[in-house]
Amino acid sequence: MEQQIYLPAPMGQGVIRRIRLQKGLEIIISDLKLEKNMKLNIKSSYSIFELNYCLSGEAFCHCENNRHHVKEESGNICYLEHARVYLERQSGIRNHTLELRMSPQSLYTYFPESQDQKVIEEVLQYHRGKIEPCPISPAVQKCVYEIAGCSYKGTAKKIYLQGKILELVSMFLQEHISGYNPENVGIHLNDYDII
Repeated sequence: MEQQIYLPAPMGQGVIRRIRLQKGLEIIISDLKLEKNMKLNIKSSYSIFELNYCLSGEAFCHCENNRHHVKEESGNICYLEHARVYLERQSGIRNHTLELRMSPQSLYTYFPESQDQKVIEEVLQYHRGKIEPCPISPAVQKCVYEIAGCSYKGTAKKIYLQGKILELVSMFLQEHISGYNPENVGIHLNDYDII
């Protein structure tokens, strides 16, 4: 279920954890401090929907004709189909990221209602081949940190993380449907609610 790769000393220090929860659903948590910038050329041989969050550090991404600067405390979304991605992570600073990767089939399995699948199809089409920022509401931020800090083991960990992933994806889809507005986050009471 979980693989860990420790950075060799000449490259820096830290760990990359890959948690495969089931086919088409995984989490990558990286917590690194690099000696030199890390430059990666990645070729995706399958379709992948990704929500990624930069908890600290920064990186530069380039996918097709889309360039993106990833900054601390930011979220990003992408949907890639057999794409090439260039990623560069900065050295000398802590790079702590969380990546949630799902196949489109997994999304459709978790959200079987036709109305939900229509929204998912719209999201996938809109974000196809792009890496774009996505809003981080306080609820999303809390969920991201709960996933990154999960200390459960075994089956309990798998169930907990799947629940948190569904919560995170549900919040993202809801924000996509309703349009994100930070002023609308939280509870608002009217006079008649108080009486």
